[in-house]
Formats: sequence, C-alpha cells, structure tokens
Amino acid sequence: WRVKPGTAKTMTIADLGSHWIDLAQYLSGKRALQVMADLETFVKFRKRPKEEGETFQLEQPEDYELIEIDTEDYGAVLIHFEGGARGNVRVSQVSPGRKNRLEIEICGSQRSLYWNLEEPNHLWIGCRGGPNLQLMDDPNLLSSRKYSLYPGGHNEGWGDAQRIMLAHIYQAFREGSDDYPRWNDGLRAMQFEESAYRSSLGSILTVASSTYW
Repeated sequence: WRVKPGTAKTMTIADLGSHWIDLAQYLSGKRALQVMADLETFVKFRKRPKEEGETFQLEQPEDYELIEIDTEDYGAVLIHFEGGARGNVRVSQVSPGRKNRLEIEICGSQRSLYWNLEEPNHLWIGCRGGPNLQLMDDPNLLSSRKYSLYPGGHNEGWGDAQRIMLAHIYQAFREGSDDYPRWNDGLRAMQFEESAYRSSLGSILTVASSTYW
C-alpha cells in the first residue's frame, strides 16, 4: 500500500516517522506540539509486487512491476515539544546500507542519551562533568525485571522486544490495568504524520489541531 498511488499521502513519514515520534514522546514524556517539515520523493519509480507476498522476501524480476509514485522517500521535520523542548528527525528510504537504524538522542543540561535499533543492547550516556558511559543490557540494571528475558551478556533483539511487549499487554488485561499503549498513542502518531505532510506543503502546523485527510 505504501507504493500504490492513491492509497496513502505519505510513505516514509508514516512508515518510519511514526515509530520514531512514538519513541520520542514515550522516552521524553513530552508530546509533540508543532512541526515544520520538508518532504521529497527522490526515487520516482518503485517495484510493486504483482501478487501478495511475505514481507522482506526475495523477489524475482518477473514478480514485480515498476510504478510511478508520489509519496516521499525522504523527510526532515523540526519539532516543538511540550515544555519548550526542541527536536528534529530525519527519515529516509534512500540511504544505501541503512536497514533499520531507528536512532534517538535526548540531551539534557547534564547528560545525554543515545540509542539505536541496530545495536539494541547498548545505551550510550554522555556526561558533562565526567567520563561518558556505555551500558550493556543487564536485567539487574533495570527498574523492572520483566523488561528483560535473559541474564546480562545475552543479546536481546526485536523479536524479544515484541514478546515482552505482548506479555506485558496481556498481563495488563488480566489485571485490569491500563499500563500499555493505548488508542490515543496511535492517534498521536497519526496526527504527527498528517501534520508533517501538510506542513511540507508550506506552513508550520500544530499537531493537536490537525485533521485527517
């Protein structure tokens, strides 16, 4: 659907930006309020499977057709968050060699944090008044043991994260808790996507006041 003309207004912002903004808002505890975006389509033709297939499967030349698309494969967005924080995100599906490098850095007055999805077991901590730190995944360092499956030194990846998330959601259902991603979290991501798209047409937009296309 992402490369099918007429089915979506955005591609890269919706596909990649939604994950990033959800992560940024969750880690910072601040909602995105305003955006200013620059979107562009560099690859004008992309391959579309002739039939339904599995995600990421290898395809032969006869399995796809070239179609012209108008959704973006690059985007840069400036963001105003609650409390006066500023942020920016660059999303790209035209960066050879970069597969799933979702990365985020949060900077405070005394420390900064950096993490990326291709190296999920490492957390870099920058310190103003001392040496920088590099932490490796270790359940003994977590405030909640349930967010890690294995002892320290055993790498955990995307599949493990999905398993942990789903187990946490089902536990919340059983206990009647609301400590899991809610409908509003998805809505906020969609509002960010739409606001970025509309902003790219020539204006600065307030995320909360955007309306669906």
